[in-house]
Amino acid sequence: MPRPKSDTPGYRLHKQSGRAYVAIDGKQHLLPGKHGTQESRAAYDRLISEWLGAGRTLVNKSDDTGPTVSMICAAFRRHADAHYIHADGKPTGEADNFRLAMRPLRRLYGPTPASDFGPKSLKALRTSMLAPREVADPDTGDSVTVQGWSRTYTNRQIDRVKMIFRWASSEEMIPASVYHALKTVDAVRAGKESARETLPVAPVDVAIVEATIRHLPPAVAAMVQLQMLTGARGGELFGLRTCDVDRSGDVCAPPATSLCRSFSSSTAPARMGNCPAHRRLRRAGGTRQQATRAIWHP
Repeated sequence: MPRPKSDTPGYRLHKQSGRAYVAIDGKQHLLPGKHGTQESRAAYDRLISEWLGAGRTLVNKSDDTGPTVSMICAAFRRHADAHYIHADGKPTGEADNFRLAMRPLRRLYGPTPASDFGPKSLKALRTSMLAPREVADPDTGDSVTVQGWSRTYTNRQIDRVKMIFRWASSEEMIPASVYHALKTVDAVRAGKESARETLPVAPVDVAIVEATIRHLPPAVAAMVQLQMLTGARGGELFGLRTCDVDRSGDVCAPPATSLCRSFSSSTAPARMGNCPAHRRLRRAGGTRQQATRAIWHP
């Protein structure tokens, strides 16, 4: 019995370029990446899903399409570098998180008009994030397969992609309707879309921490103890200055600033006692120059 012919446009090899293409309505559409790669397969799935969603037709795009996805990504990068910084001007690291989210976005949809990037495009992007992909080994140059992003990390990165389009809408680079349409895409739930799950990060046992403290230098040991008492992040401890701490009473009380957010919300204030962290805070002071430098300065 002959095999039934599929009515879905096939994934084919374009011999001249080594890329894949799909023929729809008599027109060849070249796909990004080499034939057979995960990038190329994801682009094929995206095109076919959009074709099926539009009733087996491709919607014609107008000539006046506005900025492309790559253009709004470049503009947002400049905004993120200036916006996501600490009070002292140092970057928070959030701009780097956005850059990681932009990589697959630009790879799959860079030349696409940003106004044409809709919910189905966002879902196709999410699928490519979750799927294993082929990369070149830095040592041998061979192609190796690496696992896709986890479900929780992918959801966070998709939220960042939405934030990029929200910012572009606020700057009137694209219609606000584009962002509102992307908001309709829900996060991937556990057990769906074969998404990879990660184990929860468990806290280190207190006994292990206390045993380790005995082998640490005094300043590092004091930082660890203060972190246990307050729940502060490491970056907040490194940036803590003497002038940030009110040492007039029995309770050390840093102000509610962006640098000391964890301290101000802590339910266990750092009371002065025999703890090395407390003694270091109590001793800190002196000249104006000393008061404005980090407490943990050697």
